[in-house]
Amino acid sequence: IVKLDNYVRIFVMMRSLLLAVFLLVVHAYGANATEVTLSRFNDIKINCDTCHGVGGRSPVPDQVPSIAGKSENYIISQIRAFESGKRKHQTMALMGGEMTIEELREIARYYSRAQRRGASQQK
Repeated sequence: IVKLDNYVRIFVMMRSLLLAVFLLVVHAYGANATEVTLSRFNDIKINCDTCHGVGGRSPVPDQVPSIAGKSENYIISQIRAFESGKRKHQTMALMGGEMTIEELREIARYYSRAQRRGASQQK
């Protein structure tokens, strides 16, 4: 009976330990699934800045629009319009399709807070 009690205790401890590890893994995976990593954010930002200019201020606004200072909702709605085909631009459709909704929200938030070029600096 003493041996059986030890096995039961070990079994209960192992089961509790495995459950705790499982819950930690699920929690960690869930956090990573909804958060945008700095590395991923920077990759997206570099792609946007390549055409829209550093910080979303286009050096050629007559060809590529500036997105700095536009509202989050406006930026999100425009990306979604490219994705759905309501607006036509192959690169923009692909860019939007590569972002999760969390990534899109973060990048839209970033550019909405970016300072627009001053009136004297605009082309």
